[in-house]
Amino acid sequence: MYKTFSVIAVLLLTGCAASPQGPFLGRELTWTPDRQRIGQTLRQAAADPAVWGPLLAAALLQLDAADRRLSDRLREDTPLFGSTATAQQASDDARDATGWLWLGSAVLTPGPDRAGEWLSLKGQVLAQEWIAAKAARGLTSGFKSLSARERPNGLNDRSFPSGHATTASVQAHLACLNLAYTTATPLTDAACRLGQGMALLSGWARVEAGMHYPSDVLAGWAIGRFFASSVRAWLGDRPADPAVDARVQNGEWELSLRWQF
Repeated sequence: MYKTFSVIAVLLLTGCAASPQGPFLGRELTWTPDRQRIGQTLRQAAADPAVWGPLLAAALLQLDAADRRLSDRLREDTPLFGSTATAQQASDDARDATGWLWLGSAVLTPGPDRAGEWLSLKGQVLAQEWIAAKAARGLTSGFKSLSARERPNGLNDRSFPSGHATTASVQAHLACLNLAYTTATPLTDAACRLGQGMALLSGWARVEAGMHYPSDVLAGWAIGRFFASSVRAWLGDRPADPAVDARVQNGEWELSLRWQF
């Protein structure tokens, strides 16, 4: 069901694409970005409230065993899905739906007029975004091995962070970034929100299924968001100034906060 919603949403966007003569996804793509571009993009990604916010919430949940108590309550009551088995299936389906939305957003957004150039550019865009998603999953897997946190249901010690949440988050945010290259309409916004909703749903379902604690999911969301935002350096789209910047000047720390509208 979730996959169907994603496919329909992307197909509806084909009529909303901007002219290929204007800005389009990957127009300034590069495989060799300079250090300044990479650093600026990484700082901007780290300063995103959707990255540090979930990490802060995950840390706060460790106070007074709130993480475990919330996990136990949701696993026992399964308020949204009714059973752990249904929640398990829903988490898979919602994660997969974000994948279809990401692929569709990359392929159906505007590109070059010539078929050969279109195929080459789309292939490179997908490759770079796939690498970002793969890197996010790789980091999550590494943290799983280091933390060795037992799952709430006792299945194994691969609980932290959530791989489902990481994958769904990176795919959903990549889709939103890609959709920014279509003409802004209620449909494009709805498709982006759909992907984000599927990512949230997948993470919530993992908690109800007893596979993860809430902090596992929050950390997974943050990792996915960070890597999705970071790929902008390689796609060649210069990021906005970092929202938070820190530097040392004359032996003193200087912290600045900047907003761009």
